[in-house]
Amino acid sequence: MSLIEAKKLRPLIVFTEKRLEKFPDVPTGRELGYDITMGRWRGLCVKKGTPQEIINYLADVFKKCANDPFYKAIEKANLLDLRPGWMGPEEYGKFWDEEYVRYKEIFEELGYLKKK
Repeated sequence: MSLIEAKKLRPLIVFTEKRLEKFPDVPTGRELGYDITMGRWRGLCVKKGTPQEIINYLADVFKKCANDPFYKAIEKANLLDLRPGWMGPEEYGKFWDEEYVRYKEIFEELGYLKKK
């Protein structure tokens, strides 16, 4: 965002459902014929075998942080709010698996991975 705001970088396309309020003149992928929407996501992983009580504790702490108004303001200012917010450990694990499959298919189609 800082590079865009400093006019050192210019967005050409956004992969969102609708044009972004911050960039009303930047077309969406769908407007240009690309049927794709996506956004950044962040997550936390722990070592396999971490006790469930530790996982639950970390999930509770990060959920509180993710829902804090101070963080929400930062999230909005940096366009980190374009995807649904907090996911718990099981929901995030499922999401991670789905994203892995999606991107693997894209990379295979582009020739970056060999199809098995």
